[in-house]
Amino acid sequence: MNEWYALFAKFSTSKDFTASDEDPSMFIHNKFECYISLYVDDIEIYSADTLHLTTLIKHTKTAFENSDLGEASFLLCLHITY
Repeated sequence: MNEWYALFAKFSTSKDFTASDEDPSMFIHNKFECYISLYVDDIEIYSADTLHLTTLIKHTKTAFENSDLGEASFLLCLHITY
């Protein structure tokens, strides 16, 4: 386990997320049906609850240096539609 993953895992569990058993780079928050995908140094957050999503983005900006690139249109060569 590298330092970045350990740091992010500690952050996400402090926000009531759990790592997926099938994919430890996927963190799940069951109450808000919110998902965080960690791929190398990219963080993707998926949630239908916009209030929780906005709050989580603010928390990640406080904890880590990052840029919010808005809604994704492509992820790992997959086209995303809403």
